[in-house]
Amino acid sequence: MHLTHTFTVRAPIAAVWSVLGEDFDDIGAWATAVPDSRRAARPIEIDGAPSAGRTCEVAVPGFSAIDERLTRFEPDRHTLAYEVIAGMPRFVTGAVNTWTLRAAEDRSTAVTTSIEMRTRGLIGLLARPAMRLNLARTQRSLARDLATFVETGSPSEAKQRQLAKLAGR
Repeated sequence: MHLTHTFTVRAPIAAVWSVLGEDFDDIGAWATAVPDSRRAARPIEIDGAPSAGRTCEVAVPGFSAIDERLTRFEPDRHTLAYEVIAGMPRFVTGAVNTWTLRAAEDRSTAVTTSIEMRTRGLIGLLARPAMRLNLARTQRSLARDLATFVETGSPSEAKQRQLAKLAGR
Protein backbone atom coordinates (compact mmCIF):
# COMPACT_ATOMS: atom_id res chain seq x y z
CA MET A 1 0.00 0.00 0.00
CA HIS A 2 1.39 3.39 -1.00
CA LEU A 3 0.13 6.83 0.07
CA THR A 4 1.59 10.16 -0.97
CA HIS A 5 0.55 13.61 0.24
CA THR A 6 2.03 16.90 -0.93
CA PHE A 7 1.34 20.23 0.73
CA THR A 8 2.82 23.71 1.00
CA VAL A 9 4.38 25.39 4.01
CA ARG A 10 4.64 29.16 3.68
CA ALA A 11 8.22 29.34 4.92
CA PRO A 12 11.71 28.88 3.45
CA ILE A 13 12.99 25.35 3.03
CA ALA A 14 15.64 25.85 5.76
CA ALA A 15 12.93 26.57 8.33
CA VAL A 16 10.97 23.45 7.39
CA TRP A 17 14.10 21.27 7.33
CA SER A 18 15.06 22.55 10.77
CA VAL A 19 11.85 21.12 12.22
CA LEU A 20 11.63 17.91 10.17
CA GLY A 21 15.30 17.02 9.83
CA GLU A 22 17.43 18.69 12.46
CA ASP A 23 14.79 18.28 15.19
CA PHE A 24 13.66 14.86 13.94
CA ASP A 25 13.34 13.45 17.46
CA ASP A 26 11.04 16.23 18.63
CA ILE A 27 7.96 15.52 16.48
CA GLY A 28 5.96 15.28 19.71
CA ALA A 29 6.38 19.05 20.15
CA TRP A 30 4.23 19.88 17.11
CA ALA A 31 2.35 16.82 15.78
CA THR A 32 -1.06 16.05 17.27
CA ALA A 33 -0.76 12.47 15.98
CA VAL A 34 2.30 12.08 18.24
CA PRO A 35 1.57 13.04 21.85
CA ASP A 36 5.17 12.34 22.85
CA SER A 37 8.47 11.44 21.20
CA ARG A 38 12.01 10.78 22.34
CA ARG A 39 15.37 10.03 20.83
CA ALA A 40 16.15 6.36 20.21
CA ALA A 41 18.67 4.91 22.65
CA ARG A 42 20.93 3.28 20.05
CA PRO A 43 24.01 4.37 18.10
CA ILE A 44 23.59 6.72 15.14
CA GLU A 45 24.01 4.78 11.89
CA ILE A 46 23.93 7.67 9.37
CA ASP A 47 26.66 10.33 9.38
CA GLY A 48 25.21 13.76 10.05
CA ALA A 49 21.87 12.46 11.31
CA PRO A 50 20.57 13.95 14.56
CA SER A 51 19.87 10.48 15.95
CA ALA A 52 19.43 6.85 15.01
CA GLY A 53 15.67 7.26 15.22
CA ARG A 54 12.92 7.94 17.69
CA THR A 55 10.24 6.30 19.79
CA CYS A 56 6.81 7.85 19.46
CA GLU A 57 3.65 7.54 21.49
CA VAL A 58 1.02 7.79 18.75
CA ALA A 59 -2.62 8.84 18.72
CA VAL A 60 -3.49 6.76 15.66
CA PRO A 61 -6.19 4.07 15.89
CA GLY A 62 -4.64 0.61 16.21
CA PHE A 63 -1.27 1.80 17.53
CA SER A 64 0.15 2.95 20.86
CA ALA A 65 3.93 3.37 20.62
CA ILE A 66 6.21 2.84 17.65
CA ASP A 67 9.97 2.71 17.27
CA GLU A 68 11.35 4.34 14.11
CA ARG A 69 14.85 3.98 12.62
CA LEU A 70 16.27 6.62 10.29
CA THR A 71 17.26 4.94 7.03
CA ARG A 72 18.03 8.04 4.97
CA PHE A 73 19.11 11.52 6.02
CA GLU A 74 20.23 13.90 3.28
CA PRO A 75 20.29 17.54 4.42
CA ASP A 76 21.66 18.74 1.06
CA ARG A 77 18.63 17.18 -0.69
CA HIS A 78 16.21 17.94 2.16
CA THR A 79 15.13 14.30 2.26
CA LEU A 80 14.80 11.82 5.07
CA ALA A 81 13.25 8.41 5.47
CA TYR A 82 12.54 6.17 8.41
CA GLU A 83 11.13 2.72 8.92
CA VAL A 84 8.97 1.50 11.75
CA ILE A 85 10.89 -1.30 13.44
CA ALA A 86 8.56 -2.02 16.37
CA GLY A 87 5.00 -1.36 17.44
CA MET A 88 3.09 -2.33 14.30
CA PRO A 89 0.33 -4.92 14.23
CA ARG A 90 1.61 -8.42 13.41
CA PHE A 91 0.03 -8.37 9.96
CA VAL A 92 2.17 -5.36 8.93
CA THR A 93 5.49 -6.59 7.56
CA GLY A 94 7.03 -3.20 6.90
CA ALA A 95 6.38 0.53 6.93
CA VAL A 96 8.61 3.29 5.54
CA ASN A 97 7.88 7.01 5.42
CA THR A 98 9.92 9.35 3.21
CA TRP A 99 9.77 13.15 3.51
CA THR A 100 11.05 15.32 0.67
CA LEU A 101 11.19 19.13 0.64
CA ARG A 102 11.37 21.33 -2.48
CA ALA A 103 11.87 25.10 -2.42
CA ALA A 104 9.24 27.10 -4.29
CA GLU A 105 9.73 30.45 -6.03
CA ASP A 106 7.66 32.36 -3.48
CA ARG A 107 9.96 31.32 -0.60
CA SER A 108 7.51 28.62 0.42
CA THR A 109 8.27 24.90 0.58
CA ALA A 110 6.54 21.97 -1.10
CA VAL A 111 6.56 19.04 1.31
CA THR A 112 5.86 15.48 0.20
CA THR A 113 5.34 12.59 2.57
CA SER A 114 5.24 9.14 1.02
CA ILE A 115 4.29 6.08 3.06
CA GLU A 116 4.94 2.54 1.86
CA MET A 117 3.32 -0.17 4.00
CA ARG A 118 3.34 -3.92 3.43
CA THR A 119 0.87 -6.31 4.98
CA ARG A 120 0.42 -10.06 4.98
CA GLY A 121 -2.37 -12.57 5.29
CA LEU A 122 -6.11 -12.26 5.21
CA ILE A 123 -6.19 -9.87 8.17
CA GLY A 124 -3.71 -7.58 6.41
CA LEU A 125 -5.81 -7.65 3.25
CA LEU A 126 -9.01 -6.91 5.14
CA ALA A 127 -7.38 -4.16 7.21
CA ARG A 128 -5.96 -2.24 4.24
CA PRO A 129 -8.99 0.01 3.55
CA ALA A 130 -9.21 1.15 7.18
CA MET A 131 -5.44 1.55 7.40
CA ARG A 132 -5.40 3.59 4.17
CA LEU A 133 -8.10 5.88 5.56
CA ASN A 134 -6.33 6.32 8.92
CA LEU A 135 -2.93 6.91 7.34
CA ALA A 136 -4.34 9.47 4.88
CA ARG A 137 -6.04 11.26 7.77
CA THR A 138 -2.77 11.21 9.72
CA GLN A 139 -0.84 12.61 6.74
CA ARG A 140 -3.30 15.53 6.47
CA SER A 141 -3.10 16.15 10.23
CA LEU A 142 0.71 16.16 10.13
CA ALA A 143 0.61 18.58 7.20
CA ARG A 144 -1.62 21.04 9.08
CA ASP A 145 0.41 20.72 12.26
CA LEU A 146 3.77 21.13 10.53
CA ALA A 147 2.62 24.14 8.51
CA THR A 148 1.22 25.83 11.61
CA PHE A 149 4.33 25.16 13.68
CA VAL A 150 6.80 26.36 11.05
CA GLU A 151 4.72 29.35 9.92
CA THR A 152 3.81 30.65 13.39
CA GLY A 153 6.45 29.22 15.71
CA SER A 154 3.71 27.68 17.88
CA PRO A 155 1.93 24.33 17.83
CA SER A 156 -1.55 24.13 16.29
CA GLU A 157 -4.55 24.71 18.55
CA ALA A 158 -5.25 20.97 18.58
CA LYS A 159 -1.67 20.24 19.65
CA GLN A 160 -1.78 22.96 22.31
CA ARG A 161 -4.95 21.40 23.79
CA GLN A 162 -3.26 18.00 23.74
CA LEU A 163 -0.14 19.34 25.46
CA ALA A 164 -2.25 21.06 28.14
CA LYS A 165 -4.17 17.84 28.75
CA LEU A 166 -0.93 15.83 29.02
CA ALA A 167 0.52 18.38 31.44
CA GLY A 168 -2.54 17.96 33.67
CA ARG A 169 -2.13 14.19 34.00
